[in-house]
Amino acid sequence: MKLIHIDEITQEMKLARPIISGGTYLLREGQTELTRYREKLKNIGIEYIYVEDEFSPDIELNETIRAETRRRGQELVQEMFSEISCQGSPDLREAREYVRDLIDEIMQIEDVLINLQDIKTTDSYTYAHSVNVTVLSLLVGRSLELNLERMEKLGLGALTHDVGKSSLPEDILKKPGPLTDKEYEAIKEHPRLGYERLKDLPELPPTSLAVVLGHHESYQGDGYPRGRAGDDIHLYPRIVTITDVFDALTSDRVYRERWTVRKAVDWITSRSGDKFDPELVRHFIRYVTLYPNGTRVRLNDGREALVKEQNENFPARPVIKMMENGGDVLDLTDKLDLIIEDEVTAGSCSRREG
Repeated sequence: MKLIHIDEITQEMKLARPIISGGTYLLREGQTELTRYREKLKNIGIEYIYVEDEFSPDIELNETIRAETRRRGQELVQEMFSEISCQGSPDLREAREYVRDLIDEIMQIEDVLINLQDIKTTDSYTYAHSVNVTVLSLLVGRSLELNLERMEKLGLGALTHDVGKSSLPEDILKKPGPLTDKEYEAIKEHPRLGYERLKDLPELPPTSLAVVLGHHESYQGDGYPRGRAGDDIHLYPRIVTITDVFDALTSDRVYRERWTVRKAVDWITSRSGDKFDPELVRHFIRYVTLYPNGTRVRLNDGREALVKEQNENFPARPVIKMMENGGDVLDLTDKLDLIIEDEVTAGSCSRREG
């Protein structure tokens, strides 16, 4: 399989990964005649999809979590948002059960290099984002060797971290251009709004609530809503601050295209000790696949290739399949004169990170 821009779709391609929106399958894996859906995909905010063609049948994308687990999580988060929007109180017993199942799935992962290049529609972004942030946060928790009780509290906080956005106008959340100062101030209220809606629920422990309130705090103290710094911020929101920003930057949004994984990792690393806890950044990046399988990359000699396999100890030097000369397969750990300069499909930046 390979990751392509939807303008590159051809008639012989078929969908390699399902497209899910709010817990519903829009297109399933194996869907053919994709050119019929190009404009519809654009209209729901999708710019890139994974496809299979004659060139890439031997390239596999190892899923960090199963598609059905992802679908179930999105459906659950959408239900929570809907209940809060209707001024109700969400029943978090199902959320707790989901997090437990997710922990079981994550603890069984043997290949620790993660790949969460999810396909998010405009409408499902927040739901898919919440699931991805939960998975990423639990992987950091696994790296920290947290016990199951602490993992569960971390996971519940991550899954519910953005519920305050359900109280914000959709025209602000989905605005395609830059936010005004007034709109940005409204966005900054979502941690407090989420905390107020969830604080009296007995199923949500105080340390999980700390994630909801504190996931936009900054390690150096210039975050919001309380301006806490360093170890005054609980461990769980310090973790989610990193995973929240990473998934947001590597996702297509209504106001910008996704960043490459490498660019997002470089930016997060550059803010280590500033915006992010440096020790937690080290735990996070040990899991990240810099160039996910199926990604098209440009080499320093100008040629292009698809990433075929990962070299776990050398994330910047994967096994690649050249897009010329019959598709030669090269292991970059053996070709030290070749360097990946960038992904071919790179995006741009905005101040809205999460």
